[in-house]
Amino acid sequence: MGKSLAPAPEITEEIERLFCGPNALYGRYRQMSEEPGEIVIPDTLYRFTLLDPDSQRVSLQVYKGIATIGGALWTREVRALLRVSARQHPVLPLILGGAYVDESDLAFVITEAARYRLSDEGAMAYVASNREQALRQLALLAHGLSLLHEQGLTHRNLHPDSIEYIEDGEDPGTRDVRFGLRLSRFEMSAMVSNLVRRQLGGERLPADALRRLYLGSSDETLPYCPPERAQWLFEDDPSGSFESDRADVYALGVLAWCWLVKAYSSQDRSFEQDRVAWSGLERSLGSVRKFNEYMRARLQDPRLPRPLAALLRDMLAWEPRDRPSIFAVLRDLTQDYGRLVASISQVSEPGVFYVGFMPDESKKTLYKWGWVDQDPMGDEGREQLRGFLEDELRGAEVLYCPEGFSGYRRAQTEQELRSLRAAKYVLVGKQAYWFCDFYVEPGPAYSREDRRVEKLLLIKYVIHQRRGWRLSETPLRRGIPGELRFLPVWVKRALELDQVRAEGRTWKPLLQSIEFERSTPEWMTVMDDALSFLIAFRHCELDARVFPFEVLQRSGNVADLRLDTTRDRRLQFNDALRSLYFREVRTPMGRLLESLDGEGTVPLAIYGDAGGTPDFRAGPIAKAVFKRRLDDDTVQVQLLGENQSFPDNGWIRPDEDQGSYSQLVRQEDAVQELLRARSLLHQLHSPTAIKGIRARWSNVGSDLSGRSPDIVKDMLSSEPFYGLHGPPGTGKTTVASVAVSAHLRSDPSQRVLISSQSHYALDNLALRILDRCRKEKQDVVAVRVASNFAVAEEKLHPRMEALLPERQATDTVDRIKRACRKALDEHKLPDGRALDEPLKALVSDWMSQAPRVELEIRDRIRRGANLVFATTGACTERNVSTGGTSGLYDWVIVEEAARAWPTELAQPLVRGLRWTLIGDHFQLPAFDELSVQGFLEACQRSDVDELRLHGDRRTAYMDVFRLFGSLFDNRSDRREARPRSSRLTEPLDELDLQFRMHPDICRIVSQAFYCERIDPASGERKLYPEGWLKSAPGTALPHALTRPSFLRGRALLWLDTQDVEDTNDQRAWKNEGEARVIKHLLAQMSPVPVTGGRDARDDAFALLTPYSAQKEDLMLRAGLPDWAIPHLHTVDSFQGREADVVVVSLVRSVQRDEKRPETNIGYLVSPNRVNVLLSRARKLLIIVGRLSHFEQQAILNPERKDIQFWSTIITEIRRQGAVVSAAKVLSAERDS
Repeated sequence: MGKSLAPAPEITEEIERLFCGPNALYGRYRQMSEEPGEIVIPDTLYRFTLLDPDSQRVSLQVYKGIATIGGALWTREVRALLRVSARQHPVLPLILGGAYVDESDLAFVITEAARYRLSDEGAMAYVASNREQALRQLALLAHGLSLLHEQGLTHRNLHPDSIEYIEDGEDPGTRDVRFGLRLSRFEMSAMVSNLVRRQLGGERLPADALRRLYLGSSDETLPYCPPERAQWLFEDDPSGSFESDRADVYALGVLAWCWLVKAYSSQDRSFEQDRVAWSGLERSLGSVRKFNEYMRARLQDPRLPRPLAALLRDMLAWEPRDRPSIFAVLRDLTQDYGRLVASISQVSEPGVFYVGFMPDESKKTLYKWGWVDQDPMGDEGREQLRGFLEDELRGAEVLYCPEGFSGYRRAQTEQELRSLRAAKYVLVGKQAYWFCDFYVEPGPAYSREDRRVEKLLLIKYVIHQRRGWRLSETPLRRGIPGELRFLPVWVKRALELDQVRAEGRTWKPLLQSIEFERSTPEWMTVMDDALSFLIAFRHCELDARVFPFEVLQRSGNVADLRLDTTRDRRLQFNDALRSLYFREVRTPMGRLLESLDGEGTVPLAIYGDAGGTPDFRAGPIAKAVFKRRLDDDTVQVQLLGENQSFPDNGWIRPDEDQGSYSQLVRQEDAVQELLRARSLLHQLHSPTAIKGIRARWSNVGSDLSGRSPDIVKDMLSSEPFYGLHGPPGTGKTTVASVAVSAHLRSDPSQRVLISSQSHYALDNLALRILDRCRKEKQDVVAVRVASNFAVAEEKLHPRMEALLPERQATDTVDRIKRACRKALDEHKLPDGRALDEPLKALVSDWMSQAPRVELEIRDRIRRGANLVFATTGACTERNVSTGGTSGLYDWVIVEEAARAWPTELAQPLVRGLRWTLIGDHFQLPAFDELSVQGFLEACQRSDVDELRLHGDRRTAYMDVFRLFGSLFDNRSDRREARPRSSRLTEPLDELDLQFRMHPDICRIVSQAFYCERIDPASGERKLYPEGWLKSAPGTALPHALTRPSFLRGRALLWLDTQDVEDTNDQRAWKNEGEARVIKHLLAQMSPVPVTGGRDARDDAFALLTPYSAQKEDLMLRAGLPDWAIPHLHTVDSFQGREADVVVVSLVRSVQRDEKRPETNIGYLVSPNRVNVLLSRARKLLIIVGRLSHFEQQAILNPERKDIQFWSTIITEIRRQGAVVSAAKVLSAERDS
């Protein structure tokens, strides 16, 4: 093996200063004298092995020449390592830290390192000595490489020196050494990617450095060199530099050949031939071809199973196009893993494998679930259970789950935790996963020696396959080579094992062949369970609006329908979660349909019955409308169609629920993609990044104020994740638009997906981005994705409608037709060439054909756009799929992320390789959050174990549901949990300078809602009595109102309705007296705030209320001025918007229970909702309500920290002298 050159002394000294000295900035490492470091790329890349404070090895790669190739290589390697590290796969590396050191003009990355490599003498022979172990390592390497290729990454340097060998103790039974392999040295992946990207982008990067690097490798790596690379290296063929992912497949094939075919013993008849072939390999294309032919010829060795020989022959194909993908390799290895292992093991006859089951535990699960209908504690029930297991596990496979059942149940004691973790072996049945451990035969009390019985596997836990879906991705599994026999095992009874010991086969060799170490952390299991619960809860919500009916009587197209309780109970009780929801939450049929449609206009869908369930697959057989409620379980409805009829027994639901169900299915699919995307999951749980080189963005954002320029640079240089908390008015939309524009200017080939939950917020950001790009003369192709319904409802901004793919395609076809028509009329082409007869025919044909290709044009526009705008619900694969090889966007940005459920966020996020979330978790949360929280509390009260587990985890679940807020609020917890050796940064930041509100308005918002936050440096929560949200200069703009006179010179006012008649609130909720006060206020306003020339989306005025009933009363009955009606909104519909003048109607005014503020002020106990109400105004905020009522809530409940914001608000309003009596104002008006 070649000797690597040591770095120059000045490089070593710099490493000592930055990483090892007493004042080192980047850790307390120690250099190893026996490993002084090596030069990987002269003047560019150096590698050192260091020891961390715990004497564990780490690999330090240092990049120089940051302004040129070094910076590009470092950026790409960091990007790759961050992605693969998050997978936590045993063969993928773990990144510990990295940074760009500005003053030293270098960058570095630190990863875990092993002491040994496969290139060490004897290592390859050791792996090959146990062919079962070699096959297992081959499958795991293929699985790890598939995760790389899945994300568009290729290793490109696969050989024994780039694979670490890691030992993990001994098996206590056999004394066999447990070991694993791990990929390392990804610099070639980064270098080739950089070479290709720069060349394709038009910036030529000399390939000589890459060629010298490959040629400088040891001769020991030459056998693993794929032919296309050899052609480039030895024949000076430039096409070789663009090698594909099939290069990794070839190198993995050579590794497999070395383990499963090559002879390592001189006693082997092929030993001398292999030695000669290997040593005769030279640096020429002809020699590489000859060695390739030799390897393929050796595959005819009869000792090599035919399926393996066929697979290796394909992997070693000379032409890359003839090799399978790594996914196909993995499929062949895993699907046939059992047969492959059996074929290379010692042949043995099929035998009997004993499995124990526990009747007492099965009573709590299988009997309770209805999978068996007789009590397994009795003789007949026990035999029925045995028969069920024989059928369920006939032809079963067995797989390995490293964390056992601990990922599916929370242990109450340390002993239970040990038991859960020990159940690592999983039998895969037809409908469930059966977690097992070896049976332990208890010894007598006088010896206390328990003995493990390796011929009896005991079923300890069971889950339905839908809960254990993650196990379906396990790469290693085997069929059971024999018959399964089942024995009942009793907890407190001795078990006679003579028959088991005499007839049974040992499970141990079979189970050893599937073991591997890859655990699922507890937080990931909790996230999985939380998201599954949320999807199930949403299904329950929709199921609760579906009712089976029977027709009581008909009269023409009118019928009386009564709830069929038998079918309804069957639907209800076949699922524990649904049963609880129906019992606790469901509204009876009569009341639900009446509340939805008291006026008989909302369509209801009628479905047929299919075996006791609604036949949704066949679609609705009729549409009807509600006429009247006869009682809770009986309604009268009327058919809408002439030729329709009611089935005698059918199902009814609101017709609009079909769209809700379709959206839920899309969310469910996205959640499954999210749970498989480990890199993304890790970022959403514990975001980490290495800040990139900011110098390339030095001039970006220079026109912004406060910390915004630095935040833009961080957003652009932090990969793969960035989270930005932007309080109201802080310019988060502007920051995002500047970043996206700069990103596309730097690399126009990038594709960016922009998403938000609401059309308004999405279009607001889209217009900012497009205006910025236009201002900077960037040529971008933009597409707005929206449903026909959204367009019909005028939810899109008019400018954005023009970007719909169908509109752009139609416009394109029209332009083609006009151009053709003009050419035909003028008898010449646009370039002046005359139209001869062939050209004339061609133009005529094109003009007639253009409309026929409109669909193709539409698809090309959508796939070719580098800016795609879509709401979270519209981000389906069909709507926004890319044309790239990986099918993923380079960057996904989600605005208003705090308002979305994680199931909604999943839809856009799973479409990208890099993610940015922007939002404000101190404003409105996800819709209906309180209902979910209340249902979790009901689960905790349940006596069903599965439901109670959900309830016990409600705090952890709510952290998952409040995903964006948890990123910022849980920083201190994550800081404590982070390994000491980690040097990664959290890519989170907050904007703290607002540009919207007058400072007087900002003070109440800042003091009440932005008064504490986590300090990013210390991880501790800090209090800010005056608030940390500050006002930018120039925000103290006066409003233009001169009347009423008490508004003059004010930016903030509370119009107190105390002592005004009829201002007690009424249930549902509205306040007629308060509406009258607002009417008088608006009638006096002069000049009128709203003029016809003002763009409706840039409101000069808004009237807000938390309650729909108050909005309706103000709109229809209060007699407001006509100019005010279009500007009336509920608070939820106005988040993200703003106005010069805002009037807020609080509504609530009656004290109902001193100790329950929720009964007194309803929605307004929520600081998030009140924050939105009070932060919409630019120049003037007028609050209308009974001040003392809100003040009393905080005074009477000092222990309720969550409502003390009302005290803060009112104290500041009083300090500003901003309270005006509405009673006096009305009295003065009457007197005048």
